[in-house]
Amino acid sequence: MIRVSLAGLWLLVSAVSSFAADHPCADGAEVVGKPVKGDNRGFFQLEGDASRYFPAGVFLPNPDAQTLPANATVRLYLSGKGEDRYGQRGAFVFVGDRFWQSFLLEQGYAVVQPANVPHNCLTELLDAEKRARQARAGLWADGNISFQASDLEGLSRSLGKYIIVEGKVASIGDRSRRLYLNFGQNWSQDFTVTVAKRGAGAFKGAINALMPLKGAKVRIRGILESNRGPLIRLFDAGQIEILED
Repeated sequence: MIRVSLAGLWLLVSAVSSFAADHPCADGAEVVGKPVKGDNRGFFQLEGDASRYFPAGVFLPNPDAQTLPANATVRLYLSGKGEDRYGQRGAFVFVGDRFWQSFLLEQGYAVVQPANVPHNCLTELLDAEKRARQARAGLWADGNISFQASDLEGLSRSLGKYIIVEGKVASIGDRSRRLYLNFGQNWSQDFTVTVAKRGAGAFKGAINALMPLKGAKVRIRGILESNRGPLIRLFDAGQIEILED
């Protein structure tokens, strides 16, 4: 559990490093203001602004870790998806020239959630997450965010949660409506990734890019479900990374 002062740690980090103004995530409509409200689900508001924002491109298992520094002026660059049905808007957040999402990732307070993140920005986020993973910082130290595909016992304890799974694709099942990436020989028990070919949840025309992945070691991220074994549904290309052996 995170029990440090983020505001104090943020000021310390900000004192020794900064980002260029042309940061790859500093794109989209800009909103400037001071955060005045936040809640334990990771949402916040700005002075004089009724909109509710959340940090785009990251998932916070402990949303109270999102607290922005008091009295800071922040710049928000709104993600392209627009407001969701609850009137909430994803934003890439900068405090001065420091990128807030990168800070959360580097400290191990968050992991990347890639939906609707531009490619260059996603690369920046994944690099920050990699530094935390290598340092076993924050979430990466407790073993509850990242699992091997063969760890069925660990996966069984994580149903309904946003997690990361690594493993080798044992086989690919190509059906009329779906593609299946199988990570074991027992399809009713082993970890599987399922990809819709058509409809609102389809993989944005990138099915062919998945076909050659048999035998590849990959990293998958998403909400873990159970359907004849643990599975993650793939909606966005950013949910899957091909790893070197």
